[in-house]
Amino acid sequence: IRRQKLLKSWGVPELPEGLQLSSFQSADDSLCATLRLSDGTEAVGPYRKNFQQAVRELQELRALQQHRGDEALQQEMQRRDVDAMTAFFVQSIS
Repeated sequence: IRRQKLLKSWGVPELPEGLQLSSFQSADDSLCATLRLSDGTEAVGPYRKNFQQAVRELQELRALQQHRGDEALQQEMQRRDVDAMTAFFVQSIS
């Protein structure tokens, strides 16, 4: 059932490691990147409505974490989350 739902909603039979389903406006209507920090906790990126955008973001965030560390990753994830929420809000009122 999960494979069928992923195929129907996102065009893939399974999500790549590091992407997870999220619920923004309805159940499982978004994807977000998840990355493990050096202290073992998980950082969760902003909601994305487009599969390719979510994959690209995951790749960018992984590269940032490798080159600049957890603190830079968390700051960038927070910045992107504010941008995404602002865009969703603007879209919802227009």
